[in-house]
Amino acid sequence: MKTMKNYKTIEIMTYITFITGFLLWEDLGIQWQTFKISQILHFLVSIVITVFLLLPFMFSHVKKHKKTILKSKKSYKKRRQTFLGILMGITLLSLIISGTYLFFVGNRGGDTYGIVSNFVHFYFSFLFAFLIIYHSYYLGRDGVRKDKDFLKKLFNKKSENQ
Repeated sequence: MKTMKNYKTIEIMTYITFITGFLLWEDLGIQWQTFKISQILHFLVSIVITVFLLLPFMFSHVKKHKKTILKSKKSYKKRRQTFLGILMGITLLSLIISGTYLFFVGNRGGDTYGIVSNFVHFYFSFLFAFLIIYHSYYLGRDGVRKDKDFLKKLFNKKSENQ
């Protein structure tokens, strides 16, 4: 059960990071006060989640599934999961690199690296959020299966009683 809490904590923190980062999009035209709070939250949550939750979890997750990743002959589902895991890793690495650049140097307007880093960070955050949602809800981790079984039993009991 502790693992499920760990999954949920990382998911929720990732969504908070995504939302606070989305509020930094200049096309939204939000007020400076909201922008400033969102920017501080985005920095703090990003650093905390990356250093203390996401990277340790990712390293343990890769270590746990190392045999599956390196196995040459695997089923379609395992190949798909491996591809999505590698894609999530590459996306996360791109987000960390571009976010670090934006944190220390920033997007100064005419700077090519700043503009590219800003676009990479912005668009890859959408990809990463989608991959997190897909990985956690549609690839059928154990907790979700247990929840689905529980709901099936719950609704079947209600329908039998009526």
